[in-house]
Amino acid sequence: MSGTEIKLMLISFVWVLGLTRILECFAALWVARKRVRFVASQILWMTAILIDILGNWLGVASFSNNSSIWMFVDMLLYSIGMFFAAVVVSPRIPAEGVLDLAVYETEEGAAYKITFIVLMLLALPAEYGQLAADFGTVPVALYLKVSWSTFVTLVVFAAGLTRNTRIRTGAAFAALLLAIYGLAINLVFMAMGGPR
Repeated sequence: MSGTEIKLMLISFVWVLGLTRILECFAALWVARKRVRFVASQILWMTAILIDILGNWLGVASFSNNSSIWMFVDMLLYSIGMFFAAVVVSPRIPAEGVLDLAVYETEEGAAYKITFIVLMLLALPAEYGQLAADFGTVPVALYLKVSWSTFVTLVVFAAGLTRNTRIRTGAAFAALLLAIYGLAINLVFMAMGGPR
């Protein structure tokens, strides 16, 4: 097993833990549905982060032997941040009483939204570094073409910090669309065997 394969296995392990946490939460919410007050925005945030984990995990496949050690460290920190976001976006069901997801988002939402803002700030140099490893010199147009969704995701999660429920729900829906886009792009590039 090569050093690159070991690094990818470590990163994948962290992604799987985050994915598992959100899936477990969806199952628990379903089982306890009579004691849960659902709100669209929290479910959308959970789904967006779930799909982001899947899409970014596939994006890790573009990690190559040409990638520098700082790229690995950046990807590991990004993975840990995604795990943290997955844990915080997934509320625990109380043993008794009602879980109000709107209250949960108001009280705990900043933790996963700020985490995602920091993750997007980590992703920007990582995307540049991966492009530099794959192509050498990186033209600004190529960098913007690859990274536009990262910039937009940063803005969407920042907008989600508001207390206005309509803006929060709109931001959550936009985050879901961006996550679906990222997953689709990574699926296409993985199928084509090319770098992201």
